Amino acid sequence: MPVQELCTHAVVPQVTIESADAQNVSFWTRSDSKTGDPNERLRRLFTVAVKEVWTAPIPGQPAPVAMKRGGTGPLFLSRTGWQTTTPDGFHILGAGTDAVVFKLPECLAASPFQGDLQVVPSKLLVHGYPEGATELLQIDLLGPDAAESQDLRWNGADYLEIRLAGHAANGSPAGRPTTIKLWPTQIVVSGSAQSALTPPGEVDLLDGDLAAHAQHIQFARRGTPISLILTQNGFGAFHVVPGM
Repeated sequence: MPVQELCTHAVVPQVTIESADAQNVSFWTRSDSKTGDPNERLRRLFTVAVKEVWTAPIPGQPAPVAMKRGGTGPLFLSRTGWQTTTPDGFHILGAGTDAVVFKLPECLAASPFQGDLQVVPSKLLVHGYPEGATELLQIDLLGPDAAESQDLRWNGADYLEIRLAGHAANGSPAGRPTTIKLWPTQIVVSGSAQSALTPPGEVDLLDGDLAAHAQHIQFARRGTPISLILTQNGFGAFHVVPGM
């Protein structure tokens, strides 16, 4: 088989399978915006033909998502698969941009740089929609409406679970935090790199030019350092050169 025929797929970094049969695969993932408004980048359901999905293992790549309801992981789609839309016309996030590189399964190249940076946050703003709601919510996870400790895992396909302070949890008893599920449209971290005396910076962790698609933000007390997985441009936003 000519080499060019093996350079036909690109990865959707994270999906959750809704259904799969011999003909079609339906999956949830982050959509693109029609207008450029990040608040349109919602969790949406897409359906593609099975023939557009590469399901065999690819050396050097994470294992493909399991083709069963609830399976979560990367999905390797053909060019045709990437062009699928929801019934109301939304594309998969990144479709049609230079960020989607069709080099799989054979035409592998060096992956873009991503590294860990310890940041002392001054603000951690999450914008998004609570599960089942249509009203946009903004919450500063370092503010009084959020619980003192958080353990946030974002993978691009599932909701964030945020712990609220007791007084902010719809009448729950004071001191008893409640967890809500939120689909984020922005996760904006402001602060300074712990390792360098540099001016403060800011990144939106949902901007693929600045940060990895998967993040784990964990802290026991507000304002303690957090670990971010950033691209070279993300390091630059905090005025840090990787390796400093």
